[in-house]
Amino acid sequence: MISERQEDCSECGLPDISKLLTKPLYFDKKVKKNATGEVTKKYIDDNKRILEDMKKEVKGETYD
Repeated sequence: MISERQEDCSECGLPDISKLLTKPLYFDKKVKKNATGEVTKKYIDDNKRILEDMKKEVKGETYD
């Protein structure tokens, strides 16, 4: 927390440490990258095409 005070460094044990400010984490809700649903839909569509091609190959072959 912001009100907590740490006297010694937790890594090396040296005294006289100071807290540094960090940039807050910010997500832009307007920008959507590849949503999981879109990636999944593309994967399913690609596999459907592959299966259709395989079905056509098997129908064209004759077996002894």
